[in-house]
Amino acid sequence: MPLEEAVQKAVIDCIERGVLREFLVKNKQKVVNMHISEWNLDIALEVCGEEERMEERREIAKYLKAKGMPVEEIADATKLTIDDILRL
Repeated sequence: MPLEEAVQKAVIDCIERGVLREFLVKNKQKVVNMHISEWNLDIALEVCGEEERMEERREIAKYLKAKGMPVEEIADATKLTIDDILRL
C-alpha cells in the first residue's frame, strides 16, 4: 500500500475510534502531509501550537459556561462551535 494511502487510512481509523478525533478532523490534511513529506520541525510546531490554542479555548469556554454566559456569546468569544461548547 502506498504511504499516503496508509497514512490516510490510519487517520480515518483514529477519527472513527475517537483517538484525537477533534484534532484530526480539523488538521487531517496537515497530518497526512506531515507524514508523507520530509519531516519538518516548523510544521510540527505549528500543528502542536494549534492544538494548544484549541485546548486554551476549551478551558476558557468551560469557565464562561460555568459562570452562566450564554452559549452563543461563548462561541463568539472563543471561536468554538456551539456543539463543542455544549459537549464541555
